[in-house]
Amino acid sequence: MNDKQKGIIIVFSVCIISIGLAVYSRYFYKAPYPYVYCNNQYFYVAGGYIKEAQLDTLITEVKNNTEKKKHNENGDSNVLEIGARVYKMKDAPNYESIAVENDGYFSIAYPIVEKE
Repeated sequence: MNDKQKGIIIVFSVCIISIGLAVYSRYFYKAPYPYVYCNNQYFYVAGGYIKEAQLDTLITEVKNNTEKKKHNENGDSNVLEIGARVYKMKDAPNYESIAVENDGYFSIAYPIVEKE
């Protein structure tokens, strides 16, 4: 095997590894923050306590607990239990914040604005 053939093999190997890493990161990216996905929007689960009197209507329940943050569907979360309820809040009619059930209490979650 001459030097030209070795060079081609090295370049080809680097390309294959790069493509594999790109595909892996696209489908297995883990979110660096706690989130719930509802109304086609990611919400950062910030914590704290919300009184039940502040809750408005039920939006959804968590249907899937996943660490992947790509191709989520309404009701997916990486921190909330399956069945956890997600509510609209009375003082946030335009979804500036929502309430999420978290370990037996309700906490606040804020919309996440992401750069494309």
